[in-house]
Amino acid sequence: MCSSDLRLRLEEIERLKPVPTVVGSYSEYRMKIESKVAEGGGGPEDPLDTKPYLRSGMSVTSGNNHMFIFGGTLIAHGQRKTNDLFMTNLDRMVWNRPDAAGDPPLERDGHCAVFDPINKRLLIFGGRSAQRKRLNDLCAYDFDKNTWTKLTPDGMPPAARENATLQLINDKTVVLFGGRGSGQRYNDLHFLDISTPKCSWSQPLISGSAPSPRQEAALWCHGTKIYVHAGRNNFILDDLFVVDVADKANMSWNEVPTSGRSPPPCYAHTMAVINGKLFTYGGNDELGGAIIKCFALDLTSGDIGHSDVAE
Repeated sequence: MCSSDLRLRLEEIERLKPVPTVVGSYSEYRMKIESKVAEGGGGPEDPLDTKPYLRSGMSVTSGNNHMFIFGGTLIAHGQRKTNDLFMTNLDRMVWNRPDAAGDPPLERDGHCAVFDPINKRLLIFGGRSAQRKRLNDLCAYDFDKNTWTKLTPDGMPPAARENATLQLINDKTVVLFGGRGSGQRYNDLHFLDISTPKCSWSQPLISGSAPSPRQEAALWCHGTKIYVHAGRNNFILDDLFVVDVADKANMSWNEVPTSGRSPPPCYAHTMAVINGKLFTYGGNDELGGAIIKCFALDLTSGDIGHSDVAE
């Protein structure tokens, strides 16, 4: 692409980019929907309807300058579980519902997902099917080929579960933690090698004091360290653990002591490390109410302390 074509493309992207509304400390974007003539009259059953209707238990994943929503249980429309995929380019923020080829995943909710940046594929693991069966399958959506594939990874797969957490450690490895199975919750940690087309599961030996079994915990990988925060079992939790995977022969769980105003006990929240600070946002509290605060934990100082960022 010549410089003039690139300049025109960048100008077009800038022209089409939505303008946010500033709401306190945040910027709010209004997503767009492509206008199509829907022969089925619109709604979730109409493949031409590109609107991701309200749902719970879906996965929201970002990668390749896109955001992906997969599956979940519709809030209305019969409260059925789905296996539909929606995506939006983050430059334009217009929802699209791809008509993908291949073998799509079963309808489900409570699954987890991650985007493989090297192979440009969305990976979907586990969850609970429309028949209420917990799953441990691994499916891939190829972004460039617009095709679903059910993978058969090497190694021993994790037990079937829902509400686990999946995150990239690096471009070749994904980590899976926790979740709820049949009659139990898990605190195990699994690695998924995504450097090959079919992938490969492995479970490392980790010493130390592991987090208690839990579901809907927040997990983030920063360098060679994996942080696990809160979640729920019979109680709503507020603890923070870390394991360093730099030396895979000598990995150990450690609880992280902190000071300051920490997040309340919570689950189903998000976490990320930015500029040496670990941020948590959202989720649900002990009464099931929505948390709209953001908390930051400074990982660079000797005295690791929380601060309340904003509402």
